[in-house]
Formats: sequence, structure tokens, C-alpha cells
Amino acid sequence: MLEFRNQAHGFEGRIISSTSDYGPFTGAAAGDSFALGLFDGSFVYLLTGKLQGDTLRGIFHAGLRTQTPWTAIRSTGATHLKSPAEVTGADTTQPLQFSFPDLDGRVVTNNDARFKGKVLLLEVFGSWCPTCHEARPS
Repeated sequence: MLEFRNQAHGFEGRIISSTSDYGPFTGAAAGDSFALGLFDGSFVYLLTGKLQGDTLRGIFHAGLRTQTPWTAIRSTGATHLKSPAEVTGADTTQPLQFSFPDLDGRVVTNNDARFKGKVLLLEVFGSWCPTCHEARPS
């Protein structure tokens, strides 16, 4: 799904999938065309497009070599994306078990005494994930 907003400070857009999005693209629109860019710390993305009736056509540039043509039609309001619960799953019949090395190489597990009697929040993220970059503290 593509989402666009023409704001007072410029044209913005997002590419949203069932599991994530690339992050906020910014750029400009002129007449029937637009160009939006994003640098997520690892990759440079460019989304270009041109309105033809109710259809947008353009190219998604990912880095220097990947150029993917795309076509989008105006939403009817119907849901197009699956909910995260439909594309992910977990066995919730047993408590979550984990074990991993911390930044100093010491193994951390859910059974560590320091966690006993406390609510434990485990956040899993990826260095390649723009949404994860947005979620981390600045």
C-alpha cells in the first residue's frame, strides 16, 4: 500500500506492507508527478511516480541497481493488507524461552534471577529494518 500526504513542509509518503513499512519518504510533487527519497542508514530509496487518471505509475529505486516498476490504483476503502496476526504466529501455550549473548558476551536467559517476579519485555529488531530504526531511542 502506498500512502501520500501533501504537507505544509513538503510531500511525504510511505510504502506499507502487512508486516512493516520502509519509513517516511520525503520529496516534492509538481503537476502530475512526484519524487520521494529515503535514506535509512544502510540504503538509499527513491520512489517516483506520475498520475494517469486514477492510476499512479512509477519506479521504485532501491540502491544503485534495483529499479522496480509499479502501478497503484486509488483505494476503495476496502482493507488491502492482512493483519499482523494473519502473517505471524507464536506458540503461546508455554512461556517464551530465550537465550542470547549480551554486548559483553555474557549469556542472558529468561531464567536469570534479576528477572524473577518482574514483567519481562523482549524486543526483537533488525539492523536492516527502517521501522526498527524509528522505534529505537535517539
